Amino acid sequence: MLSRFTRSVHAACALLITAVPLIAAAQVENAGKVVSYKKVPGGIQGRTQHAIFDVHAYSNNIIRVRVSKQAAFPGFSYALQDTIIPAFAGVSIEEKGRAIMLSTHAITAEISMAPGLSLIFRDKQGNVIDEDVPGDGFGTSFTGDKVTLYKKLQEGERFVGLGEVLGNLDKRGQGFTLNNTDNYRYGDPRISMYGSVPFFMGIHHQKVFGLFFNNSYKTFFNFGLSTPYYYSISADGGDADYFLIYDSTPAKILEHYTSLTGRMPLPPLWSIGYHQSRCSYYPQSKVLDIARMFRSKNIPLDCMVLDADYLHEYEPFRINTARFPDMPGLANELKGMGIELTASVNPGIKIDSTYEASKDLVQNGVQLKYTDGSDFISDIPPSRNRFVDFTNPKGRQWWIDKMKFLPVNGIHGYWNDMNEPAVSGSYLPDNVVFDFDGHKANALQAKNVYGMQMARSSFESA
Repeated sequence: MLSRFTRSVHAACALLITAVPLIAAAQVENAGKVVSYKKVPGGIQGRTQHAIFDVHAYSNNIIRVRVSKQAAFPGFSYALQDTIIPAFAGVSIEEKGRAIMLSTHAITAEISMAPGLSLIFRDKQGNVIDEDVPGDGFGTSFTGDKVTLYKKLQEGERFVGLGEVLGNLDKRGQGFTLNNTDNYRYGDPRISMYGSVPFFMGIHHQKVFGLFFNNSYKTFFNFGLSTPYYYSISADGGDADYFLIYDSTPAKILEHYTSLTGRMPLPPLWSIGYHQSRCSYYPQSKVLDIARMFRSKNIPLDCMVLDADYLHEYEPFRINTARFPDMPGLANELKGMGIELTASVNPGIKIDSTYEASKDLVQNGVQLKYTDGSDFISDIPPSRNRFVDFTNPKGRQWWIDKMKFLPVNGIHGYWNDMNEPAVSGSYLPDNVVFDFDGHKANALQAKNVYGMQMARSSFESA
C-alpha cells in the first residue's frame, strides 16, 4: 500500500508528464490564419493571428515573402543591392475562396488564408515549383526568437548551392549550418565554414528555382536530413524573409539572384591568374628568389602572396622592416617581372602603446564594445586585440583611410583574412554590440556580415 507522500509524488509526476507535451506544443507557434490584408503596389500586405506578412513581386521571375512577429518590417539589409525596389506593375491579384492568387507572367503565388498562412508557387501551367507544408507548427513557424520555414520535398528534388559549405554537390538528405567560422578541419558537412551564402537552387521535374533567405542570423538548412517529406530553413532570430526565383535555366536563376545582391566588377586580369601562396614567405630576398625561379623555369606566375609575417608583430599597416626593408622596391621589381603582390590584413588591432593604429582606433571610437560600453577584447593568436566595427560607417571609413597604406607600398591585392572573426572558436559573445549602420544589433545578428563589411571597406579603399 502506498503512503500518502508516495501517492502525492506519483500524482505530481503524472501531472508533469501530462503537462510537458502541452508546454512543448505551446512553444512552437505558426503564423496562424490571415485576419486581414490589403493590396499594395506589386503585392499584398496583411496580418495573421500571430504575425504580419508581405508578399510582392520584384519582377516576373522573383517573388519576395516576409513574415514577422515584429510590429513592422526592417527597411535595411546588407545583402540587398537596393533596399527599396520600385513596385513591379506586371502583377495581378485576385481572391479565390480561401486563397489569394498573386501572379506575374512567369509565376503564381497561391497564398492560403486559412487554416493558416501558407504558400504554393506554380508555373503558368499550374505545376508546383515550391510549396509550404501546411498545418499547425509548419508553414512559417516561430519558437521563441527562432523562425523556421517548412517546405514540401518534391519527388526526386535535388538541391545545389549554399556557397562553400562542405559535402556533396547534391545537398539532398544533408543539413548545413551557416555561421561564419574559422574552421580548417574539413569533415562533417554540418560544421560551419568561413562564409555564409543563404542561397540555393532546387531542381525537380525538369524545373529549377532559386531561394535566397535574407537573414543574417545563424541558420540551419535541412534538406531532408531526418525529414524525408519536407525540407526546412531555421534562423536563430530575425524574420522569415526570402526570395523565390523561377526561370527556365540555372544560369537565368543566377542572373535574377545577382540582380538582388549585386554583381562584382570585372577584376584585373592578373587577379584571376596564377598565385603563389603559403604560410609564409619572408624575408624579402626569399620572395624575390621564388619569383625568379618561377620565371627561370617558365612556370606561370601572376602574383606572390604575403601572409601576416610581413607585418610587425601581426599589426595591420605596420611592416616588419627587418624582414622587408624596402617593400615598395620589392613590389616594383616584381612588377617589372609581370608579377603583382597581394598581402593579408586582419580586423584585429593589437593592444600596443607603440602602435599608432591601436591608439587611433580608440580615439575614433570605432571599435566593437559590450553593452556596458567596455571594449570587446579577444585574441587572434599571438595578439590580444580590439576589433574594428565594420558595420559602423565611421569604422569603414577608418579602415578605408588606413588601407591606403597598401598601394602606397606597391601592394594591389588585398587578402581580407581572419574576419569570421577568427577569435577562439570564432565565438562572439551575444552582448557584443554592433552599430549596424545605425540600427544597432548584437553579435547574433551581425556576426555573419562582419567579414562581408570588412571586404566592402577594403574594396572601397582601392
